Amino acid sequence: MQLYELGVLTFAFLLLSRVSLREAQPGTVAVLAAVSYGIIRFVLEYLRADGVIAFGNLTLTQLHCIALVAITLLIAKISMIRPHAARHQHS
Repeated sequence: MQLYELGVLTFAFLLLSRVSLREAQPGTVAVLAAVSYGIIRFVLEYLRADGVIAFGNLTLTQLHCIALVAITLLIAKISMIRPHAARHQHS
């Protein structure tokens, strides 16, 4: 299991390293990394045999992954709105 995770996360790292930091908005790579890790870990958790079911058919780790993705996207959305609103107040 750990080898699958290592391989998939290495592939994700290589993809993320191709994102141009000069062209991307600040925080873009961090958001992409957190969301992709949450999704990858959520999917890989189905392959684990030792997961304790916490809610429905989901393990506690999968619930944490859902929270990670949701909170990351919420913070990203809020941070996109705030600078936009601040620019209009100063005009």
